[in-house]
Amino acid sequence: MGKYIAAALLALTLPAVSSATFATVTGQPQLTEQTYFENLPVVLTASRISQRVDQSPVPVTVIDRQEIKASGARDILALLRLVPGMIVAHDSGITGSADFIFGDRYARRMQVLIDGRSVYTPIFGQVDWSTLPVAIEDIERIEVVRGPDPSAYGANSFLGVINIITRKPQDEQGGTAHLQIGNDGINRFMGRYGGETGSTAWRLTAVTWGDHGFATPPAIGQVDTQQTTFINGSLSLMPGTDNRMNLQFGDSAGHRTIGELDRNTYPPHNLDTGDNFQQIRWQFGLDPNNNLTFSFSHDLYDITERLTTQPVSFAGGAVVPLNYDLRGQRYDTELQQTMQLGNNVRAVWGVGTRLDSVLSASYFSSNQPIYDREYRVFSHAEWQITPKLLGNLGAMWEHADIGGTALSPNAALNYSFQPERTLRLGVSSATRNPLILEQHANQRFTTGSLFYQSFFSTGGLEPERITSYDFGYVGEAWGPDVRLDARVFQDYIHGLIFTFDLPYQDSFKNHTYDFRNKDRATAHGEEVQVDWHYGTSSRFIVNYAHVNISSTNIDDRYSSSTPHNIFSMLLIRDFSSGVTASVGYYFLGSMDGLDTGEPVGPQRRLDLHIATPLPGGPRGATVGLTIQSALGSYIDFRQANIFEPRIYADLTVPF
Repeated sequence: MGKYIAAALLALTLPAVSSATFATVTGQPQLTEQTYFENLPVVLTASRISQRVDQSPVPVTVIDRQEIKASGARDILALLRLVPGMIVAHDSGITGSADFIFGDRYARRMQVLIDGRSVYTPIFGQVDWSTLPVAIEDIERIEVVRGPDPSAYGANSFLGVINIITRKPQDEQGGTAHLQIGNDGINRFMGRYGGETGSTAWRLTAVTWGDHGFATPPAIGQVDTQQTTFINGSLSLMPGTDNRMNLQFGDSAGHRTIGELDRNTYPPHNLDTGDNFQQIRWQFGLDPNNNLTFSFSHDLYDITERLTTQPVSFAGGAVVPLNYDLRGQRYDTELQQTMQLGNNVRAVWGVGTRLDSVLSASYFSSNQPIYDREYRVFSHAEWQITPKLLGNLGAMWEHADIGGTALSPNAALNYSFQPERTLRLGVSSATRNPLILEQHANQRFTTGSLFYQSFFSTGGLEPERITSYDFGYVGEAWGPDVRLDARVFQDYIHGLIFTFDLPYQDSFKNHTYDFRNKDRATAHGEEVQVDWHYGTSSRFIVNYAHVNISSTNIDDRYSSSTPHNIFSMLLIRDFSSGVTASVGYYFLGSMDGLDTGEPVGPQRRLDLHIATPLPGGPRGATVGLTIQSALGSYIDFRQANIFEPRIYADLTVPF
């Protein structure tokens, strides 16, 4: 049956071949670092076909290597503040999130990829950013789709897609050591070495890093220190002129101390994490305009968290042992074909399957793993209708144990009224499948003959659904040195899943939490990104988004969870002496985040960074200084989270 579904999707997305001349290059061009510094960069994430951003069916922001290096950022989340409309928040100094539309602790409606490999956890839908075994120095660029992208990535590309693309091993030859140290317990060491022999290149990176987390009011006494160590490897092989294989692996181990002194049920205790993956991608060139790509990945995510409460009144003054241990795994296999059809149509189609499993006696009252199997068929076509009018049409068919069957299409028309000046009109419909926790939770804590039922899912959940409309401009503005990306959007969201009180008479508190599809929300807003390269040594990036949400707010406060205004800017200056300096300013309006969030006022943050060649050091050696939040402290997501100014120094030495 699968071949008939594939044929139907391909027929849906491939219009009749026109006789108009197709102006773009055929096949999949080899992309270089220089490509991403051109006026209109090429992106891979939006449709799985390499396209300039003005040809993409969805809005895409590219955080390139120059921004990554110049910002002085310690982690990926700090970089994502440079995306229009991106809400970066932290439930603690350890737990962070990046989200569109809703300020959600778990950001469960975002698809996050590393080199095309999905990394959100199957139980919570969140990304544990601090345990990801990827070094910021190994990142080539980050492509962020600002809105649903269902035909490319399916059910969980609901509000957006973040694709972190690492550098090729061929680009990282020799050794590099990077040391970072600062206040608040900031420490980091990165060591990397790469080599190349004939058609084989490899890279191995090891990192250890940590800090003491947020400052906390004494009355709350929150603890959130962390130390993480990981290793990451990449091997590139070219067994033939038309074949290319890439093997990657990573393994991380984190040790955290978390909890709150004033919370008897969650006192300070240890939490250990593990995250490892293996991935293979093999590309076969059938001819210059036709290639196949096979990919397979395996991810394993572990949490070990056990504690004993202080005496609690609702248990008659008894102490209660708590166990939050869990193990999640994901196996993902995919086959994709990219091809040129005639002179004016490029297309991609593919099939894939994914198996998620979660094992947790605590969350599910079972010693057996819970599985969610998913099958998908996808297709996307780019059709040059006339020399100025480009059409994009795509769809994905999916079937999952949790969520059932769904067809998610998207379409766009891109009109280039002048070279490198394009208007885009797009529409898409996407789903977000219920999580394993939302569908199957059965969490109970016991002491003696008493028990407290924390969660009990009655099941029967349906996927969330979004219909999104988008109109925008992408291209030059005020000359070739200025790139403008502006859009307005309207999103209609139905069946939002969240918790509600369920009577449970035998529990300590006579109630528990269940999940249901209840809320609806409508979001509309505007986004603007300006990227100005002035001269050969300076660059100025400005981002702004204004968002409003109206919601039924039955089970949660969706309408107040988003900041109405989000602003960021980054000024980069390269001096002739080899010195690089940057100034970053980030503003996040007032919000009341979902789940554990609390009403917090606006965030205003000023970051300063400078790096200079190391006097007397080897070629390429640098020293740097970064000041984060130079304007003073701000509160992040919860009243307990006080981000104080941080100062740290860097030393980078190649060898």
